[in-house]
Amino acid sequence: MSNLFNTLTHNLRRALASRGIELSLGHAHQLLAALHGYPSKAARDAVERKPEAPDLDVNWLVDTNQLASRADTLGLQLDLPELVVCLADASRELSGPRVYSSAVTLLEMTKYQVERALLSDIWVSNKLRDEARSGPYAVEVTPLGTIPTPLPQTGQDIRLLFSCAVQDEKDLFEDSPGFAISLTVEARLTMLDRRLISAPAIRILETALGKARVDIGLSSAEAGQYVNLSKQAWEALERGRYAGTQILIDAHDLFFSKLARLQKAPHHHDAQSDVEPLVAVFDAAQGTAPVDVVGADNFLGLEDARDGRKVIKSLAIDVRTRRIYVHRQGFDPAANRHVLKFAQRHLVTP
Repeated sequence: MSNLFNTLTHNLRRALASRGIELSLGHAHQLLAALHGYPSKAARDAVERKPEAPDLDVNWLVDTNQLASRADTLGLQLDLPELVVCLADASRELSGPRVYSSAVTLLEMTKYQVERALLSDIWVSNKLRDEARSGPYAVEVTPLGTIPTPLPQTGQDIRLLFSCAVQDEKDLFEDSPGFAISLTVEARLTMLDRRLISAPAIRILETALGKARVDIGLSSAEAGQYVNLSKQAWEALERGRYAGTQILIDAHDLFFSKLARLQKAPHHHDAQSDVEPLVAVFDAAQGTAPVDVVGADNFLGLEDARDGRKVIKSLAIDVRTRRIYVHRQGFDPAANRHVLKFAQRHLVTP
């Protein structure tokens, strides 16, 4: 990072000079440090000690408050917005970080990147073609929140959610609104440093849920049970009926947080919470040792089997391959009435 800042200092001074503004080397270092959020007088040393910038597409949300304070301390009379413009030009020449003067402008750029991601998404294109929509397509993106202030600490994420609609441009000029896909998009940006932020990792919540369900081998009813929703509600999620709502956001977060906890567990029983209800499944022919233990957290439902037996389903992890799968354990209902009662308590009502 120090090499980039040193080069930026030179380019910034040159850009300012072209506008008739002379700035000493020391003052340029101090102002750059302020833009990076350093409040101390040792700002130049702090900047020069920074490690090399990561090889990523990086955003720089400059600290204009620190800039104004530092300029005042140094007794500099500067057009601060003009200085930020010069910095953005200098960084662009060096293929350095993209410079933003406010969280609002960074949010707007993220919104634009979400629009581009939707227009290039294969699932979205196929869905529109299935409805005989050939494009070009129009995208409406509405942020569901703002970039937090103060910014999170280094290594933490900024999570932005957007409510989106994609439709054929021709439908915009019809009397009726026409067919549109409603989606919720997550853009996750990571704090790389005090003011340096990664480019957004973008994903569509509805397609992320649908893809994960298919990859694991869950039915819609099983996936819904996993997040305390009915089969119909889960299918509505995947179709975009709950786009932009807290129902979708909560279901998405619960689904993937439970999967993450399961992936960290050495056995699927170990993914259960210490306080959640558990049920042991017994086989009368094998004595009192349980053949399976299922928790409310991983319970997926019951199925009928042949000869009057039942099958209890739970989400499990293969300890050898670490693959998540649907575990099915047959049992005799007569010897496991407690299992039937457990299922009745925890099955989601359709």
